[in-house]
Amino acid sequence: MRRLINIILMVVLFILILGLILVINADVKISGSDSGKIELAENQKQNDSKDIPNINLSPSDMPKLMEALKLWKLIDDLGLEKLGDDKMMAFITKYKQLEKTRFEYHNTRKEALKELQKLTETNESEQKVKSKLDDIKSMDKVFFEKDLQLVNTLNSYLTSSQQAKFIIFQDNYWRDMRQIMRNLKEIAALKEKENKMKFQPEILSKE
Repeated sequence: MRRLINIILMVVLFILILGLILVINADVKISGSDSGKIELAENQKQNDSKDIPNINLSPSDMPKLMEALKLWKLIDDLGLEKLGDDKMMAFITKYKQLEKTRFEYHNTRKEALKELQKLTETNESEQKVKSKLDDIKSMDKVFFEKDLQLVNTLNSYLTSSQQAKFIIFQDNYWRDMRQIMRNLKEIAALKEKENKMKFQPEILSKE
């Protein structure tokens, strides 16, 4: 039953993101030679109205949607409802803090590595390179200490079995998300190609 719920969650996410991509593509404007620009938004919406559900989503909604689905799946996979409402909310709050800490760390470290690469490519002094290396090492140390503290706090709410499921969840979720995003990129590329081919005769007729 739980496996079925997980599959449903992933399918729902896939459909919603796909629906958003199709709605966005329906508003694409293709340039013509004589008439300047051929407005396709309304015609495309009418043509696709039978196939595309009325999904009122914008790109800015997607992070919130994905976050909500992730938390839903986390609660189901770990059985967090067994903790009771108060402890479950405390766990989720700490989990969000962990995610934020990791996100900020990886972004900051990525920029620091770019700066380090630039220093090595421009043959800067050993002192400057060492200073940047020390900054990165210090950043790593602070992050890993904070990360471990947050993980230990989260684990304090969980049984050993739940802790194991938590580790598996973190690995599987992002693996599944990467696969879905790869699939969506392929679908978006095919849809864009289809739109161009579909309206090419109309563009040529106006030349």
